[in-house]
Amino acid sequence: MSSKRLFSQLKSAFLLAMLSIILIPAFATADINSIVSGFNSMNSNRGFVFQMYNDQYYAINPGAGEMRLLNVPGNVMPDTSAYTGNGTAGTIGGRDYFQTFCVSPEITMVPNNETLGHLHYDAVHHNTLTTKTAGNGYNGQALTLGAAFLYKQFASGALDYNYTGTNTMRTNDAIDLQNMIWHLQGKPTVGGGNIAYNQYYTYLQNELSGYDVYEAYDLTSDYGGLMGDYTVFVMNTRVENPLARMPGSQASQDVLYIVKNGGGNDIPEPASLLLWVLGASGTFGASLRRRYTKKNA
Repeated sequence: MSSKRLFSQLKSAFLLAMLSIILIPAFATADINSIVSGFNSMNSNRGFVFQMYNDQYYAINPGAGEMRLLNVPGNVMPDTSAYTGNGTAGTIGGRDYFQTFCVSPEITMVPNNETLGHLHYDAVHHNTLTTKTAGNGYNGQALTLGAAFLYKQFASGALDYNYTGTNTMRTNDAIDLQNMIWHLQGKPTVGGGNIAYNQYYTYLQNELSGYDVYEAYDLTSDYGGLMGDYTVFVMNTRVENPLARMPGSQASQDVLYIVKNGGGNDIPEPASLLLWVLGASGTFGASLRRRYTKKNA
């Protein structure tokens, strides 16, 4: 084989590596967009319609923040396969549910009234999630890494949280978790106080050491394995009927929702892919060089 042909083959391998780096983010974004569009298309057919309750199944304080979204009879439920531990999703009274927390504290629902859920993904602002609720001063705010991580840990059953503890213990943990999420989003916490005394403040410092917990959450990153193959979304729940919410409350409220194996996390990261392709091309090139040297020895 001529040296000219060898150079041509090596150049092709390098160009393939560069093309892969360019295309991977596009593939990941397309996957995320398909999740969002699929979810919202169901809304138009009344697929994802919920009734919102504070989690009275555990008799926790209604103001604790933890809530249960149940599907309205006759309507389907979104994918809850990511809610794999400690009863964060399931069936009760013949109806499916998943548990969530507020990102913004606007809406106060009258029991037994319906709400629609819409996923939000902002492809413009560096793949961040943003809240879409108007009228509260937080419209278009990015979800933070700390809030996304806390909800991932909670929903997957991995958080240090009294999932099956006494009512008081579960209420206390729910209040701490809701307050920490609101703090991370720049919102007032219930009761005020020094956030450094919140149990999840120290928890985040330990678990996300080296990361800025207030930075915008990037759906396309697994943060060195910290997010695993989970992707967290902001869901905007909206009640159209003013009679279905408390006087003076907003029509919308943002809550959190999680999926597994979404957001392109099952696709190799660009840096890893580059090393793999370059490694392969290097091995290929070395093989060709050995053949070339042997032939011309």
